[in-house]
Amino acid sequence: MPKVSDEYLVARRSGILKAALRCFSRNGLHATSMKDICRAANLSPGAVYRYFEGKERIIEALAKMVGERIHAFLAATAEEEITTDTLADRLAALCQALDRPENLETMRLYVVLWGEGLRLPGVRRSYLRGTARLRRTIAELALAAQAQGDLDRDLDPRAVSRAFLALFEGLALQKVSHPELDLGPTLGAARAMLAGVSHGPA
Repeated sequence: MPKVSDEYLVARRSGILKAALRCFSRNGLHATSMKDICRAANLSPGAVYRYFEGKERIIEALAKMVGERIHAFLAATAEEEITTDTLADRLAALCQALDRPENLETMRLYVVLWGEGLRLPGVRRSYLRGTARLRRTIAELALAAQAQGDLDRDLDPRAVSRAFLALFEGLALQKVSHPELDLGPTLGAARAMLAGVSHGPA
């Protein structure tokens, strides 16, 4: 049998994850079987098991993938000036991305994985690693804003990062629960809250 390329292996694995995401979004985690995933990926069970030992490993991989997608967006800030408006823009852009059907499907799974993390240690580890990376990135943004005098220096950047993540995850949960929800007014309120901590109490 000819040796396949690394690119082929990566593409095949990605295809399985995409098929699993569709199945989980349509039928839920527990009602979806490996047979369903194989059928959706148009692969034999042997081909799928070559990449994943079972459904739990697929769930763990999806948890990691979702966290990496969100982190990649936040990390794309490079060297631009960081202000509280910048932080608010990050939050707004993340939430606006939820309006795209493919992202809403991903976030629906992300919300489900919160609960699965209480049951499956591997999923919990993936989630905790992902959120730790997110918090570090946001804390770095907060530190940069403090260095530029645009954020209260008395604030703990780690606390800022947790508050930011809580806002995003809370809004994501509301959007997943109510897809018709207009996040615009809520994001306006979040922006005002961030502006209120720019330079500390009067």
